[in-house]
Amino acid sequence: MKFEDYLQRKKPGELRSDAISFLKCAPPSDYLSKIGGSSRDEIETKVRALNEWLRFIAGNTSISRFKWSLFSKTDEKGKELLKHRDKYILSYFSNLSEIEINPQITFEQYVDLNWGPWSYYLNHFFRWFLGRYHIRYARKILTTNFFVVQLHYLLLFFSIIFFFSVNFRLAPILYKAAGFLIMIIGVLTGASAVILKKQKHNLSFKRIFGMMVDSLSPRWAATIAIGYFFLLSVPNFLCDICENRISNSIQILGSIFFLVVTFIFIMLNINKRVEPALVFKELFCRFLDMIVIAVSYALIGLVVFRKIFILAVQRANSGYQSQPCLIQLFFMASIALTIGIIFQLIWEDKPFTEPL
Repeated sequence: MKFEDYLQRKKPGELRSDAISFLKCAPPSDYLSKIGGSSRDEIETKVRALNEWLRFIAGNTSISRFKWSLFSKTDEKGKELLKHRDKYILSYFSNLSEIEINPQITFEQYVDLNWGPWSYYLNHFFRWFLGRYHIRYARKILTTNFFVVQLHYLLLFFSIIFFFSVNFRLAPILYKAAGFLIMIIGVLTGASAVILKKQKHNLSFKRIFGMMVDSLSPRWAATIAIGYFFLLSVPNFLCDICENRISNSIQILGSIFFLVVTFIFIMLNINKRVEPALVFKELFCRFLDMIVIAVSYALIGLVVFRKIFILAVQRANSGYQSQPCLIQLFFMASIALTIGIIFQLIWEDKPFTEPL
């Protein structure tokens, strides 16, 4: 019998107590002692039960969402993990792969031999966490290596170096190295793929590399690029910015306004797509991950489009011989970010973490 069918037969008054008790009976640690049996059919039944439970807790059916809304409100001592769906599923999935069916074979190996490639599970839950804006947990499906899990912060670090070294020539060495830093995403994801390849996953280097690129949300890069192209389509407005027809104080206030609008859009989008509703701390952590990636691509975009902006202004006003200052560049970036997000929300109803 499927878990969903079992739960649907319960009376409304029993739903909450049944949901809590039902989840209590399935923590990963309990299965270590339960797996095993006197016959192949008995083992197969238990393995299917584990798999069915995994399908239920990660499912998107109405009853699954309803049950998790109840789990998230539990205040039972020692059952804090029930309040965090993503953390529970990551823990369950990670432990599930290591459960011993017998002394010679693990759950992961059993699935590989009898049902199909375990890589399907890895890919499914990797994308499942991406769809819930949890890029760190998506990477933890593949590895617990700290630098891989925090890959987007490395991206931000190198993007800042890239931006300042190219635009302001802070040091000759940095400036000479700036051309190579355009490959930062490839370098970072390539290094991550090498590290992950050492893990015991039946995934090719190419596939791991693609998953690491997806975890850096390339949709954000496309979204921000749309914003920069929009600015190029209005050269007169670029002239107003670069020639200080719009004062620096107005540009600073405008940048703050556009960034606040952008942040609100991102917060609302995460809150809308993740069920059960996140507590503020979890919501802010996922929001911060998105901001880190967005700022990284915005800085890279400024480097790529800066010369093009100057040419566009010079074409509109041949007397312009200056260079845009930091305030003007940030004003452009904030506009591009806001416009890109609006286009994304109108054009496609997909998460910003959805792979292209």
